[in-house]
Amino acid sequence: MAFQLMNDPETIATLEESTDLKFLTVDNYESMKREIEKKQVELKTPTFNEKRTKELEERIKSMDADAIRKEYETL
Repeated sequence: MAFQLMNDPETIATLEESTDLKFLTVDNYESMKREIEKKQVELKTPTFNEKRTKELEERIKSMDADAIRKEYETL
């Protein structure tokens, strides 16, 4: 009986809503776990941080150039 209730989508939805939990299939859980582990490794690599730092520096430079251009145009 309990096994049948746990396979009922309506029962699962009610449990999830009342407990603020999300039930996952094993496949979904493993997939999410692999993705998180992959991202953790990726974040620890120096090339990732260097790439993001360069992107940030380029954005800052372009923002400065845009601000200067706007100020020039207003004068």
